[in-house]
Amino acid sequence: MLKLGQIADKINAKLIGNQDIVISSISSLENIRPNSILFISNKKYLNKLKIPDNAIVLISQNHYKYIDSQDNILISDDIYNSWILLLNLFKKS
Repeated sequence: MLKLGQIADKINAKLIGNQDIVISSISSLENIRPNSILFISNKKYLNKLKIPDNAIVLISQNHYKYIDSQDNILISDDIYNSWILLLNLFKKS
């Protein structure tokens, strides 16, 4: 398990939110869990998104403007590279 601030640094993403949240897993859009990260690369899913407390969304800089919530968001200029780095982080832990 890693803190959100550590994850943001390791995947080259800007963090908006609480850097001390401990992240335990990666979630899917169908099963968003607290203390997990959800990857979204298509803006059509953003307007349906209900983010539970302590769940984090990894999105691209281009899609940030479509997010209603301003809490616990990781923003990446290279979303797919950040996603791969994130998967590798959780593979190791």
